Amino acid sequence: MKYFLLIILFLLSYEAKALPFEDGFTYSVLDSHIVRDYWDVSCINDNDCIFLSRKGVSGAIIQRTKDGGKTMEFVYVDTSFTKDDLSTYYPDYSARRIFYFESGLIIIVGYFGVFHKSTDFGETWTKHKSENVFDFFEVEMVNENIAFLANDKNINTDGKVHYSTDGCETWKLFPVPDSISNRWWPFSLSIQNNGDLLIGFFSKPDIDNWVMYKTNFDGSKWELMNTPPNTYKIHYINDNEWVARCAILDDENIFEYVTVYKTYDAGKTWELKFKTESPFSSARISIFSKSFTNGYILGPKNLILKTKDKGDSWYFIRDSLQKLGATGSITGASLPSDNVLYYTTTLIGRLVKYSNDVADVKEPLVVTTRIYPNPIQNSFTVDYEVAKSGILRQYICDLSGREICSLYAGYKESSVYTSTYKLPDNLAIGSYWFVSEMNGVCQIQMLNVVK
Repeated sequence: MKYFLLIILFLLSYEAKALPFEDGFTYSVLDSHIVRDYWDVSCINDNDCIFLSRKGVSGAIIQRTKDGGKTMEFVYVDTSFTKDDLSTYYPDYSARRIFYFESGLIIIVGYFGVFHKSTDFGETWTKHKSENVFDFFEVEMVNENIAFLANDKNINTDGKVHYSTDGCETWKLFPVPDSISNRWWPFSLSIQNNGDLLIGFFSKPDIDNWVMYKTNFDGSKWELMNTPPNTYKIHYINDNEWVARCAILDDENIFEYVTVYKTYDAGKTWELKFKTESPFSSARISIFSKSFTNGYILGPKNLILKTKDKGDSWYFIRDSLQKLGATGSITGASLPSDNVLYYTTTLIGRLVKYSNDVADVKEPLVVTTRIYPNPIQNSFTVDYEVAKSGILRQYICDLSGREICSLYAGYKESSVYTSTYKLPDNLAIGSYWFVSEMNGVCQIQMLNVVK
């Protein structure tokens, strides 16, 4: 009996140490009915979504679900096809993004300045061609009318920012000051609810340096921002708390580590919250729910990182494709609420719905709200909240989940706490997990030791 109990305790502790993975939600691969690559998704609620697929690098096939993916209907194909599975399909257009609005407006954004538009849920379509835009790094829409586009540098353009005020029908050059445009190429757009437009720029001509400027929707004022290294995108949680999705290039400037930072003082200082261990983790998508509680970072090899506490801590999510050994890239995502995430992949015919349909999901009983300073030299302070009284353990693990040292073990009443801990003298420079564990459920945040 004693050995049986020891085995049970070991299994419980082993489960708790599987720190980077959080499988609270359920996942399902939707029946898409066609064998094609999916590139984007846009939803107006948890059940009503539009999906964009292509044939390789070309095409524009639009499907709609009104029941959360149980059934699909075609609403647009850019050329004639003879079979329902599109096995005979000859596209003459290449789409890349799709936007869907509650009014029934659907906008397909394509290469070569081609845009398709429907105002009646896909019943009828109009085509619009702009000579001002060709290829693009990124396009974002503020609402049904206002959109911004960062042009890619190629033989047709020197890399400019354009904007539209008529729902992508016509485009104008956005007034970027010459002092910026003469030195930098635009590559990212971050639209904030308060009216700020954040534009990321590469340096000319080697793109080794990255900067981000803050402006407004009419480009009348510009401000160079203080950002973490290689910032792709910034999300405002509120006026002072922002989350930045960043990257670290390898020695050959090819592959990237994903890093996530957060500021609590509107960008004056930044704290590193997460860093992937593998350099094959380039991520191009970051998305937050309307409440800004849940957020995701997605990318190649079905990389999915999740936060449930406004970016203070991040977890790896393993979906069904990863568990089957699949290594496709996630190409588009939509987060209509805290309850549902839809995403598309380059794996043929793969649409994934990720939702919290499980009723017995274990929520952490202790939540770490902040660790400071971070990076850490000798000691650090932790702000945390215990939701239900019980035995609390706080300790440090390496990135594989192996416990390095114990910091605290004891009973805590339900309350808000602040604790200060000293690092072990023999702890090497590097990244670690700070773990708060109650009732077998772990909540983690990254510690960066510099000494």
